[in-house]
Amino acid sequence: MKLSISVPEPLWEEARAFHPELNPSRLVQTALEAMAHAERTSTLGERPAEVDEAFAVARDRFIQQAHERFQRGYAAAVELAAHVDWWVLESLARDKFDVQQWTDGLLQDLNNAMAGLIPRDWIKDYPFGALIKALGSLADPSGEGWKPDAAYLRGFAQAMRALWTEVFERTPSGLLDVVASDDQPVEEVPIDDAR
Repeated sequence: MKLSISVPEPLWEEARAFHPELNPSRLVQTALEAMAHAERTSTLGERPAEVDEAFAVARDRFIQQAHERFQRGYAAAVELAAHVDWWVLESLARDKFDVQQWTDGLLQDLNNAMAGLIPRDWIKDYPFGALIKALGSLADPSGEGWKPDAAYLRGFAQAMRALWTEVFERTPSGLLDVVASDDQPVEEVPIDDAR
């Protein structure tokens, strides 16, 4: 279903701050899912008062663990960035920092290249070893190994988005703008998608 919605800017900015890795559509879907879940669980009744303390202890422990996983994901992204070229970061940015979508696309491209459907030359330059170390089974063509959880992926995506954003913020104005000549309109400027 496609909808057009209006959202107060402060509310939108607050939501984006909590989930910067989500594109607008996914952010709204996540909010709606949370509302539906909250409604379903609230109809089951209130939490019994006798479990309040145990509930708070469990919640705080999970928050701490999620925070640690987020930090690990963030650190893994920064470490990966030390081993990859700009075009790798750009490819993640094109997928709006949706790590699952990005790695799915990479693996699909790899499968297509191995099947001879697209050129193979980019494979030798792609840092699959570093990606597998950072993202486990998400980036492993075999699909084996550890699988990062949501908090880890959120940290990874946030670090990569921060790196990408700072590049543009610290680059002299106009340097990264698309340049077009009279012979080549802006929409036809070639982009090296082979990498």
